[in-house]
Amino acid sequence: MSEAGLSFRLRGVYKCFKKGSNPVEVLTGVDLEIGAGESLTILGASGVGKSTLLHVIGGLERPDQGEVLLDGKSVWQQNEAALADFRNQFMGFVFQFHHLLKDFSAAENVAMPLAIRGISHRKALLKARQLLEEVGLGERLNHRPGELSGGEQQRVAIARAMAGDPRVLLADEPTGNLDGSTAEQIHDLILNLNRERGCTLIIVTHNASIAKMTTNKVWLHEGKIFSSAPTV
Repeated sequence: MSEAGLSFRLRGVYKCFKKGSNPVEVLTGVDLEIGAGESLTILGASGVGKSTLLHVIGGLERPDQGEVLLDGKSVWQQNEAALADFRNQFMGFVFQFHHLLKDFSAAENVAMPLAIRGISHRKALLKARQLLEEVGLGERLNHRPGELSGGEQQRVAIARAMAGDPRVLLADEPTGNLDGSTAEQIHDLILNLNRERGCTLIIVTHNASIAKMTTNKVWLHEGKIFSSAPTV
């Protein structure tokens, strides 16, 4: 069981990429807050910068300007080694593409973040077994990703994200490649983890139906956050 979730506060977050010699402004002054243990959907069309925003929140992509505060402490004033520890200790990531290691079993994939922490192989695999049983894959422990369906692979990815008992779970279009029925099951699973474990949940998606299941929703449009759907 994870500790209580963590709160986030973003102020004036700006991010620009270069496309050739031309700057492309992706985030142009994002202000956003989410309370500890809450669930938030960030909506927006494909390509508006939702993934970039999630990466900034999760310590994967450094902003050009602005601040990201986690329980009042700055995320981006840490050096790279401290950032790596921060991600491993506090964050769980679920991506649209599973990023499972194809030569390792489901249990070994889930155990990987624990191995990085220095937890023994036996204890890591025991925790992996427990998590895979929790997501309904207790009979698939020794299967490799290529032997699993898309929905099963995403369940493994979710179990891996929860292996370190994260206090924040970040999901980037977690059901974008799944059929409707499987997607609904994955949504329910992620939201149950938020409710039962108390971790803060942030989902980015273009699927408005997901937003009905979270306690809060906002829209990202032209680099800024809106509390209601912007008129295009």
